[in-house]
Amino acid sequence: MRRRKERTLYPLIKRFLQKEVGCFKVDIKKGSQDLGQVDVIGVKSIGKELTNDFEVIVVEVKTDLNRFGIKIGQTLGYSVFANRCYLAVDGLFNTFKEENKDFATQLRVGLIEVGKLNCKEIISAPILIPSEWKNFSLS
Repeated sequence: MRRRKERTLYPLIKRFLQKEVGCFKVDIKKGSQDLGQVDVIGVKSIGKELTNDFEVIVVEVKTDLNRFGIKIGQTLGYSVFANRCYLAVDGLFNTFKEENKDFATQLRVGLIEVGKLNCKEIISAPILIPSEWKNFSLS
């Protein structure tokens, strides 16, 4: 089996954020010059009746686990504007090891394995409080 290209995984992550996470808005490759480009970003309503609270969820997608520390650091960097940060890898060719899971948990980054047709959340991303001075447009 041939390795998949990173961009071919984006639609699977997009569908996961919509169907499994409940995001009402999901986009691919959004960013700014100073913050970089997020692979997949979603917005989820967490408000109660008559409120409009929401969470911003970002997913950095990679095809392998090589240089894991750098990849998880890049993902964590998006916490300046996101409430939840995930690192997703191609699950057809990679399996998170215990040390990957421990490192991600320590840094408060969630992990997702991308399968052939769907995604599996390995570790849930805890809620983070992003910097108020950073806005991120999905328009």
